[in-house]
Amino acid sequence: MSKMVLGIIAGVAFGAVDVGLMLPMSFPDKRAALLGAFTSRFAIGFVIGCVQLPSWPGWLIGLVFGALISLPDAIVTHKYVPILVLGGIGGLIIGGLIHGWRVPAELDCREIPQLRGIDYGMPSLLRRTVQASAGAALTAGHTKSLTRLRPAQVTPPRPRCVAARISSRATRLPSSGRA
Repeated sequence: MSKMVLGIIAGVAFGAVDVGLMLPMSFPDKRAALLGAFTSRFAIGFVIGCVQLPSWPGWLIGLVFGALISLPDAIVTHKYVPILVLGGIGGLIIGGLIHGWRVPAELDCREIPQLRGIDYGMPSLLRRTVQASAGAALTAGHTKSLTRLRPAQVTPPRPRCVAARISSRATRLPSSGRA
């Protein structure tokens, strides 16, 4: 079953649970309040099912989008805590069920021939983004856009510790004949 279908099913279930929680409450226009709550919670499930963020764990995707989609309702009703907490917890559960609970591993450079064995000296999040975009370009057949990523054009990162800097300078100094 695709993630979008799972998101639709989860959104309907989450909307039904939220409507069930709101049934005993009284509202000036109860039908509009229940319909608004159902569509908001359905949207949470649907959006989480459609989102593709490979470097994020599923529970975090759900938590962020659950809170973001619940925020307009919380602002309009001035009931921030119950709406945001319920949206965040529901999104967290839906995201974990659809996308998984674990933090994803680093993207594998072996799948992208142009990036094998290259350390660009970038932070890991930026490196994963470059690798993911290069992988997308490869699958789409756009290999000309990857010519900038050739290893010969990339300068190696500088040593980070003092001892490594000293040893790299010592190997470049000409020998003076002293022992």
